[in-house]
Amino acid sequence: MTDVLPIPPELLDALVDRLVERLAAELGKPRPLLVRQEDAPDALGVSRSAFFRLKGVAGFPREVRVEGAGVHFRRADLERWAAGLKARRTRRPQADG
Repeated sequence: MTDVLPIPPELLDALVDRLVERLAAELGKPRPLLVRQEDAPDALGVSRSAFFRLKGVAGFPREVRVEGAGVHFRRADLERWAAGLKARRTRRPQADG
């Protein structure tokens, strides 16, 4: 059995308050409409090499070239595409094992 250290209620309340403040600050930040190509793998939760493989898949969001700023993608397009992939994966019939 593991020993459990009691956390004083005041400390727990302070930690919860701090977490709520940080989350509210993060959620309140405006998200950019465009994602730089360098940041797109993180936005999709994949490795850089997986991202460049995915770019070759039919239906992958189109690039947006911003003069002087390189290649970007519309955040909404990336999120919609990723959600569509996830939905297709969950609908796929499971193989009998």
